[in-house]
Amino acid sequence: MANCAQDFLTLACEMQVSATNEIGMRTAANRAYYSVYHNAKNIKNLVNLPDSQGAGGVHAKLFRSLEECKPRHSSMQTEIRQVGIFATRQLKTLRTDADYDIDITFDKVKMDETIAKSQLLMGKISTILSQHKLPSPSPTTEDEPLSTDKPEIGAPVPRSRFHLRAVK
Repeated sequence: MANCAQDFLTLACEMQVSATNEIGMRTAANRAYYSVYHNAKNIKNLVNLPDSQGAGGVHAKLFRSLEECKPRHSSMQTEIRQVGIFATRQLKTLRTDADYDIDITFDKVKMDETIAKSQLLMGKISTILSQHKLPSPSPTTEDEPLSTDKPEIGAPVPRSRFHLRAVK
């Protein structure tokens, strides 16, 4: 059975209710973070954002690529950039505390904060994914209408109205 990003958040919420010790709270926070991480990858792929060239690991580069979204990539550039910024500056910090800083206390307050922020971002990401509009295609000729007629055999093939890009 395949999983989706929402499954991570669902598990985090189930764990939030039943977590009775610190490791359970850390794990719930981790799962919530990963719901956002996987859905952020969905945005990057949908919009076809370029990889960020800056320093950092895979997660930092993913969120930075959202932060670097330009109007040419998406009509929802502002919203996409906000997701990247919020994920980097708030959510990733909490996940780092949960996963790597085991000498500090990770309590219910931090778990609840991580899950609440993940839910907020998942809502924003869901809106982006459902309402995403690609930038207007660049016509090769001025306002040339698209023909719905079938071309005759041997007829010259009209120039494409859209530019195609190679997919990596």
